[in-house]
Amino acid sequence: MTTFKKLMIVAVVLLGVGAIVGFVPVSSQGVNCGSAFVESRDARVNDLTNALLSENGQSLSGRVNAAAGCSDLRNLLRIPGFILVGAGVVAFFAGVIMNNDRQRRAEAAGS
Repeated sequence: MTTFKKLMIVAVVLLGVGAIVGFVPVSSQGVNCGSAFVESRDARVNDLTNALLSENGQSLSGRVNAAAGCSDLRNLLRIPGFILVGAGVVAFFAGVIMNNDRQRRAEAAGS
């Protein structure tokens, strides 16, 4: 198996795992948080409710406090998701560059 094919396989795997990490839905304390890359409507409503209640000096319920858990959870998953997707993109371009270089060398040797 050539280096190009190996890098393409690695790139596809990294992009796939990064997409899974980034788009699998997560929840915190019973609140749907969305995914690492896309916030859910429930998390936004809880964020707004939390801000409104704190502004009025009212006590916060456990469900409303889950919005802070959503932000933390989404941020925690967002970092590895971006790293995996970024590494997949780098592996893809490295494979393309190596393949182009190999083709140029083969053409130069054939001339």
